[in-house]
Order: sequence, then structure tokens, then C-alpha cells
Amino acid sequence: MQNYTFRPKSRQDLFDSIEETLTAQHIKAGCVLSSVGSLARAALRLANREILSEYNGYFKIVSITGTVSIFGSQFHISISDGGVNTIGRHLAGGCRIYTPAENVIAGFRNIDCIHTYI
Repeated sequence: MQNYTFRPKSRQDLFDSIEETLTAQHIKAGCVLSSVGSLARAALRLANREILSEYNGYFKIVSITGTVSIFGSQFHISISDGGVNTIGRHLAGGCRIYTPAENVIAGFRNIDCIHTYI
């Protein structure tokens, strides 16, 4: 297993920055270990729904988990607002970073891919 860290800047898309790191580092399969930062906009999808729920405001990333693969990646994220509300859903493109997000991905050696069914 090889660990990769990256820190996308404000206004970048969180999902896209993860995918770009996979391509740049030639990661065929792995998992997200950590993400710390905040979002100014969130685009999340509930299970069994095609339509995204969009949230504007400032949200702390509380947790993120998921698998990365050349066949498609899948992430679940929990975010918290400035009060006591926390929501968790499927991470989609459109989540804009507010404060730079520090991310860690584990790339698996000797595994060609993880098949993700989204």
C-alpha cells in the first residue's frame, strides 16, 4: 500500500480533485483514508435517487470514506453546518472547497482494480 496526500485549494471541486490525483499518480485501486477541510457548496446524492441535493453555505468535512478505481470511484461524506446539523450522503461532483482540504488516499499494490457499481 502506498499513501498519497494532496491539498486542493479553495473553489476547487473535491470529487474532481480526488479523481485528478488518481490519474496523476496512476492509482488503479485504493481507498480514501481521510479528508479534513471545509466546503462552501455541497452536492450530495441520497441512496436510490438520481437527483442531487445541493447545499450552499459553509460546511466542515466531518468524515469521508470510499473506494477509488479506474472503473469508477464511490465516496460517502458527512458534513456539518455551523450549528448542530450533520448530514451524510454520496459525494458527487459540485462540492466546492472553502478552506484547503487535506486528503490522504491509499493506493493498493498488487490489485488491478476495484469494481464499483454506482
